[in-house]
Amino acid sequence: MSTAPVPFAVVGSGWRCDFFLRLARMAPHALRAVGVVTRSAASGDRVTGQDHAVALAIEESARTGADVVVVGEPWA
Repeated sequence: MSTAPVPFAVVGSGWRCDFFLRLARMAPHALRAVGVVTRSAASGDRVTGQDHAVALAIEESARTGADVVVVGEPWA
């Protein structure tokens, strides 16, 4: 039985984001990154160029169709 990969978005663009995007690249049958929410356009530019949208607000990312949102921000 085949299932579609789970579409997910990440809030934050640091090392945690890189970790989740790397997981999606390693397991495309299970995970599909559809969006990243960043605080600035500059940090968004760093994660652009991959197969997902980059948004500056959580409301914008709602249009990506993510079933799961992963928080990749520090506790502070």
